[in-house]
Amino acid sequence: MMLLTAVTINLAIHNSANVSAAGNGSEGHALMKKYGCFSCHKLHGTGSRVGPVLDDIGTKREAEWLARWIKNPYAIKSNSRMPPFFYLPDEHIRIIAEYLSQQRGEANNPNNKLRSQQ
Repeated sequence: MMLLTAVTINLAIHNSANVSAAGNGSEGHALMKKYGCFSCHKLHGTGSRVGPVLDDIGTKREAEWLARWIKNPYAIKSNSRMPPFFYLPDEHIRIIAEYLSQQRGEANNPNNKLRSQQ
């Protein structure tokens, strides 16, 4: 009985973590819109190409690095064209960074899901 309880608790924790991560995906996208990220960046066809396209940024950078970059890119690259966003709440930076770290190219493109449903 104790083993079954432990397995049930473990599954509940795992499932809630997955729901939270999925929620942060849509929340991350919404925060990027709110803070104007798409004015410079393109993600899955949305936005501009002033800055790098972010479709596969998750294959290149981890969330921790992305959070440091978003907060203050000059600390990493002194001649960066990207402005610092140190005034954003740390939680919002973390959510955006986690969302971006999940972007791994075509597999994450919501437009592909729409095409497959047509």
